[in-house]
Amino acid sequence: MGANDPVQIVTSNTLTTTIAKTKANNTLIVCINTYNASSISISSVKLGTASLTQAKTASASVFGTTAVFIYYLSGIAADQTSVVISGSGLNVASGSGGVSIYEVPQLDLTSALDETADDSSTSGSSWTTGSSGTLSQAAEFVIATAAGPAGSLSEPAGWICANDSLTVWVSGYKIVAATKAQT
Repeated sequence: MGANDPVQIVTSNTLTTTIAKTKANNTLIVCINTYNASSISISSVKLGTASLTQAKTASASVFGTTAVFIYYLSGIAADQTSVVISGSGLNVASGSGGVSIYEVPQLDLTSALDETADDSSTSGSSWTTGSSGTLSQAAEFVIATAAGPAGSLSEPAGWICANDSLTVWVSGYKIVAATKAQT
């Protein structure tokens, strides 16, 4: 494993997920993908009692509502074992969405999730985000998540996917060595 490879990756189809004990000062990133809920909102994402910060939300209406959320918490406490997501209209059951949780060491805590991009298109077979913009530093941990109609997703080249089943959601990461914009 490299310096920024996740120390744990957990995928789940529930809003309360048990994870291995966390290590102090790492960063926790939670990707939430939900599909076919009529109205979707998240009121909190917590690691133990600590609230995570919302980094990105994207949604589109295609045969219902598709939404993806990314939350993070830098400088996490040691020995935490539970991630709890609260909200309304969330459906992360198998075939409708999912949750992926990444614990990553040695991230720059001052600029976590400093570039974002999304594409809330409602048609077509190309699921791309457009450009993230130039990254602020080389050797960054890049995270991506997408949700869509069943059978519409495939594993993108160069990414390490967290979930094996690419039914209606996908989440993955890659570690880059340059400040090149990501798509």
